[in-house]
Amino acid sequence: MILLPRRRALFTGGEAGPDSWADWDELTEAGLASDDTFVCFFKSATGNETGQGGGLTGVNLVLTEFGDPAAAAGTPPSRLLDGTGDYFTVNSTLAGLITQSTAWTIIIKVEDAAINLQTAFIQWTGTDEQILLSGDNNAPMTVTWLRTQQDTNYETGTEDIWSNSGFNYVCIWADGTDLRAGYATSKPTKWSDFAATKRHLFTVNTGDYTGETFTVNRFFSWNGANELACKAYFVVVSKKGDLIDNAS
Repeated sequence: MILLPRRRALFTGGEAGPDSWADWDELTEAGLASDDTFVCFFKSATGNETGQGGGLTGVNLVLTEFGDPAAAAGTPPSRLLDGTGDYFTVNSTLAGLITQSTAWTIIIKVEDAAINLQTAFIQWTGTDEQILLSGDNNAPMTVTWLRTQQDTNYETGTEDIWSNSGFNYVCIWADGTDLRAGYATSKPTKWSDFAATKRHLFTVNTGDYTGETFTVNRFFSWNGANELACKAYFVVVSKKGDLIDNAS
């Protein structure tokens, strides 16, 4: 019997991406993008970034640049953010992917991310609710996860010492029952890939943002300040809550 190599399908807007998060090689947006999952590489020489997937088209695929991030370099590409005014925003339609059900995922990949007090990875704010993933260098340097719901429930998780060098995958996701967050220095595909001191299971929030409209949606900035200095590789925003396996 002759075994033929697996053919990689091309993403065309109307068909599912060929790979799961676990199988994705991180070399092409199309490898993971689908009608349920938006993927955007930081790949441009200057200006805004345009991703694909999520059932979105046109301007809804765009991450808008603020400041002057450096031109993309390397394979896979990344853009250097200097921590002084460099960040990206998404519009409310793209952010709305996670308000369509109680299951969703946001993942960003960074390198050499230097966090300080109130440095932000993600800040999405609506009328009643907010997702805030922020860094804190108060002894020891930590990453703090904050998720508020209806301005009444919030919870923070103080994580292990953060290293300012090397790769980190920063993740927050809901499976319809639980809300989780974590970071890992190599690609996490299951809950156990996050060290116990680098992950957080929220006990008072389930990640239910249905009906919310996020009007302030920033990556790498909090309130238009406290920007993150890092190499930014990609962001993933998915309507699926099972990209990362919770059972393992």
